[in-house]
Amino acid sequence: MNRDDIINLAHQAGVSVRYGTLGAECWIEDLESFAALVSAAEREACAKVCENAISSIFEFHPEPVSQTGRNVCTNLAAAIRARGEK
Repeated sequence: MNRDDIINLAHQAGVSVRYGTLGAECWIEDLESFAALVSAAEREACAKVCENAISSIFEFHPEPVSQTGRNVCTNLAAAIRARGEK
């Protein structure tokens, strides 16, 4: 995730910044919402890495090896996504 992604997620979460004697202060609810969005985006990015790894499994491997590799990648992606459902 780059800086623009983070700023976009902060805006989606409705992060409110007010300036007082202590500088910028954010409301805790906004921060919790922002953290949830960042976590979800990171989980999805990790799951996609696993799914994209399927294409790097070489076709010349014996089928049982190739199928096992594809299954592992698919199961890892599903497990990563499931962490957001707890």
